[in-house]
Amino acid sequence: MEKIMQKQEMKTLVKIANLSEAIPTSKTMVTVASMLTKKDKARIEEYSMGSIAVKVDNEAFFLSQEHKVPSEAIVQRNEQGEILGIPAIAGG
Repeated sequence: MEKIMQKQEMKTLVKIANLSEAIPTSKTMVTVASMLTKKDKARIEEYSMGSIAVKVDNEAFFLSQEHKVPSEAIVQRNEQGEILGIPAIAGG
């Protein structure tokens, strides 16, 4: 059931995701990596995530850990609190 939920959440995010060039800016920009916990980083490594779902001003973006986002951006999570992202390798 969890995998189905994650796939549905991912499909919804992909539909509304924007290109990284359209990320709004603010006075305080931080890297996506700085917004992640150790548990998040372990999950990224375990699933070989190349892009992480981040919401900025009610718009979803799939970004690498190195991207800079406004400090008020929100890393997107599933109902279990796990980050959502896209594997760097197809089928990963």
